[in-house]
Amino acid sequence: MLSVIINIKRMYLVSGYLFNIIALHSMVNALSILFNIAPYRKAVTNGFKKMLRIKERQSITIKVTEYSGKSITSLPRK
Repeated sequence: MLSVIINIKRMYLVSGYLFNIIALHSMVNALSILFNIAPYRKAVTNGFKKMLRIKERQSITIKVTEYSGKSITSLPRK
């Protein structure tokens, strides 16, 4: 019916392309939701870590803090 109104001779080709475009659009929307909302993004990354058994490297961080007391060398000797 639509091909008669628009006068498209190969409507099956147009419908095939349209189906692929709609599928691609919905996939892009789903990925944008997954990666833009933090809880979803965290759930996806944790899921991949569990599936692929990826372990993060353990690292030691040194935090410099201010020391307000006297140093050992400045204490009076007995």
